[in-house]
This record gives sequence, structure tokens and C-alpha cells, in this order.
Amino acid sequence: MGEIHEFFAITKGTNAQSMYRVLDQKDEKGMPIVEKIALEGSSGIPLGGKLKGGTHLLISRLGIFPSSKNNATGGGTTPIVALFLRKDEAMECFKMLDFHWLDLRWRKKTEEVLEMIGNNHPVFILSDSNPIVYEN
Repeated sequence: MGEIHEFFAITKGTNAQSMYRVLDQKDEKGMPIVEKIALEGSSGIPLGGKLKGGTHLLISRLGIFPSSKNNATGGGTTPIVALFLRKDEAMECFKMLDFHWLDLRWRKKTEEVLEMIGNNHPVFILSDSNPIVYEN
């Protein structure tokens, strides 16, 4: 595992929902790239904005956070609705507007991304304390 280099995240906060492109590729400052590519509502991270800080990304049910290994170092996204390998599928979800956190409609897609990340990815780290786990 750990062969995934890009995925898309749909997140939802109190006043907004967002879509992010998440890359393990690093920018000029050595930080992985997490860019907001769609926004509905008002958010502290504008459309086109990127998360700042950290050399890794902590993926949790509460959102995606820049980190240095397991310690979050900066502000992150709002809680996860779903994760996708393909942008078109993520956009289809984003446009629905009637979703909630860890939405069961996209459980299979989210679990596919999590499985591809695995436990040994060099940049993406799955949270132990707030894992993305669906209730049966």
C-alpha cells in the first residue's frame, strides 16, 4: 500500500462545504499540497487556498491536517464527508448539497482511498485517535 499520490476530499462545516485536491507532492517549502478547488458557503480557507505547515498530512474523521508525523502543526479542513480517487466522482458528490459527515452513500469510495493509503504511506498518515470508521 501507500502507492496513492492524489485523492479528493469533500468536507462539511457549519457554514460551508468544500472540495480539496490532496497531493503527496511537496511544494517549494516542502509541504504536501492540499488545495481547495470548490467551495459552497463561507470558509476561512478561500477557493484556491492551501493548507499550510507540516511535512505530512494527518487524515482523520475531523478533517485533513498538516502535521509532522503524528502531531498536527496547522489548521486543517472541516470534517470529512467522503474521499475519492477521481475528481469527477468527488464533484458529483459535492454538487448534491444534501450530505453529512462520513456519508454512507460514499463509504465504498472512501474506504478504497483509505485502503490505498494504508499504514506506510510516506506522506499521508491515517489518524489513530480520530480514525475514519463507519458504524455498521
